[in-house]
Amino acid sequence: MTIQIEMNKIKKSLPELLILILAKHYPLRIKEIHNKLKDLFQVKLSFQAVRKALNLMVDQGKLVLKKNEYQINK
Repeated sequence: MTIQIEMNKIKKSLPELLILILAKHYPLRIKEIHNKLKDLFQVKLSFQAVRKALNLMVDQGKLVLKKNEYQINK
């Protein structure tokens, strides 16, 4: 089950929002990403949901985790 967030009548998934954040601001820790989701997109998700999505994206090879900071895998 994927989390769908509606923004301006357009549905975005949590991984899409994470990529948008990390494309502009990187590398970031989980707490910084969680705060940017709240500030930029007014998304109310638990810290654990964000952590789970980030770790799943690392397992899929989309993100890289270095020194507790996430960035897009080039």
